[in-house]
Amino acid sequence: MAILLAACTVAPAPTERVRPTPAPGPPSIRPASGSSGIFDGRTWTLYVTVEPKGEPTDVVIEWGTGSETGPFDHVIPMAEGVVDAGRISIPTTDLPVDGGYSLRFTATNAFGSASTTAHCVPGFPLRS
Repeated sequence: MAILLAACTVAPAPTERVRPTPAPGPPSIRPASGSSGIFDGRTWTLYVTVEPKGEPTDVVIEWGTGSETGPFDHVIPMAEGVVDAGRISIPTTDLPVDGGYSLRFTATNAFGSASTTAHCVPGFPLRS
């Protein structure tokens, strides 16, 4: 009795797409594309994009009534311990609704901090 062995093709095992982990370092932060904030007459919803670079990262809104260079003497926590890169948002009623201040977003992790360029919120009534 003869056994015939035939060559067979084995499909390669599926591979997972693994996003490379960034080298640890200070975070990067930028305004979210599209809109960095929406005001509904009472509440600001602010958006920012963060790259924590592999380290838990805290994000805050800093604001003050000085110029776009500061001082930023008020801080509003936005997110704590962010580890995944992406867009985050915060609804807040802690910002003045009548404008007349500058704000920026700052991200901080064990390797350092990064801030966005400050944005001036004009001093005019925003309430309807």
